[in-house]
Amino acid sequence: MKCPKGQYELIQRDDVDTLFSLSVIEPIDIPGQCIHPFFSRRLLILLAHLTGLVLLAAYSGKLVSTRTLNDFKLPFINLKGLYDNGNYEVGILKKTSVHQYFYTAKSGLLKEIYDSNMDHDANNHPGSLIEGLRKVCAMEHYAYITTYELSFPLLNMLDCRLVCLPEVFSKVRHSILLTKHSPYRKAINNVIQKLKESGVLNNIKLKTMGIAVAQPDLKEDVISGVELWDVYCVFHILISGAIASVIILAAENIHHLSKQKYFMNKHTLKTNYLR
Repeated sequence: MKCPKGQYELIQRDDVDTLFSLSVIEPIDIPGQCIHPFFSRRLLILLAHLTGLVLLAAYSGKLVSTRTLNDFKLPFINLKGLYDNGNYEVGILKKTSVHQYFYTAKSGLLKEIYDSNMDHDANNHPGSLIEGLRKVCAMEHYAYITTYELSFPLLNMLDCRLVCLPEVFSKVRHSILLTKHSPYRKAINNVIQKLKESGVLNNIKLKTMGIAVAQPDLKEDVISGVELWDVYCVFHILISGAIASVIILAAENIHHLSKQKYFMNKHTLKTNYLR
C-alpha cells in the first residue's frame, strides 16, 4: 500500500503569507498518516506461522502415535483393585480348595470379596474350567479365579482373548509324594533345586506349556493403520486457520483503505478551506 503523496498547487495570489502557510501545512499533514509497520507486521505473521506449524506437528505426532500404538490398560491389577472397582462379579470353580479359602474366610480381603462380589450359592459357580473361561467371554464384568497353567491350554478354544492379572493371588505348590523316611528325598530335593537355579525347569515349562510369565504377551496385537479420516481434524484446523488468516488480512486492508480515504478527504477539505 503506497502512501498518498503531498499535492502541491501553484497558486497565483498576491498574499505571500497565505502561499507560504499552504506549502508548509500540506507536507506535514498528509505524510504523517502513512507510517506502515512493515517489519512488525511481517514478524507477527512469521511468528503466527511458526506457532501454527509447531502446534500442527505436535498434534499430528500425538494423533499418529495414539492410533498406531496399543495403550492397553487393565481396570485393576490385583484382588484389591477388583474389590475397589466394585463392578465385577467373581467366579470360581466350585467344590475346590480355592473356593474354601473365600467361604471360610473370617475377615480380610477374601471375606470382603466373598460378601460383595461372589455368589454365595456354590451351585451357581462354573462346574468346569472351560465353562468358567467361556463365562468370562460371555459376560462383560466377570472375573474368574483359576490357575493360569491349567487354563492356558484352553485359551485357543475360546472366541475371545483373556488377560491375567499381573499380580499373583496365591502360589500353588507341586510336589512328589514319597514315604517319610525315603532315602531319595534329599537327593530329589537337591536335584530339583539345581534344575531351578540353572533354568532347566523354566525351559521345560516353556516347551511343555508354552508360557514364561502369568501375563500374556500383548506384542502380537495387530497394529492398526491410520486412515485419512483419522487425521481429518488436523486438516480441518489447518484449513480453518488459513481461512481465518485471509479474513483478518482482508479486514485489515479494508480498514487501512478506509482510513487512508478518510485522511485524503480530510486533506481535500483543508485544502479547499485554505483556498
